[in-house]
Amino acid sequence: MARRLDPAQREQLRYLRANMTRAEKELWYRLNRNQLGVHFRRQHPVDIYIVDFAAVRLRLAIEVDGPTPIYPIQEILREREISDRGWRILRFWNEEVFVDVDAVVERIKRQLQS
Repeated sequence: MARRLDPAQREQLRYLRANMTRAEKELWYRLNRNQLGVHFRRQHPVDIYIVDFAAVRLRLAIEVDGPTPIYPIQEILREREISDRGWRILRFWNEEVFVDVDAVVERIKRQLQS
C-alpha cells in the first residue's frame, strides 16, 4: 500500500520538479515518455526520501549528484535505507551526464535488463 504524502513533502516534490538541475533536465529528456521501454517518474518519493528518477515497477532509483554531497554520511544512510526497502540505486555525477549522456543511458539500459 502506498504511503500518503504529507503536505510538506508534496510541496517539496512540486518545488524539485519545477527546479530541476541542468544535469537532471538532460537525463530526464532521455528517460521520459518510455523511451527506454520503462516508465520513469521524476522526483519520486521512496518513504521519507525523494529520488531524482524512479522506475517504480522495477524499483530502480537513479540519482544525479553535484560535485560533492553536502552531508556524505547522511547520504550513505539514506542510500542504505532506500536499498533496504528493495530499491536498486544508480548514481551518476552531473559531469558524467554533461560529458557523455549516451554512456549514462547505456548503463541505465544494462540495469533495466538485469
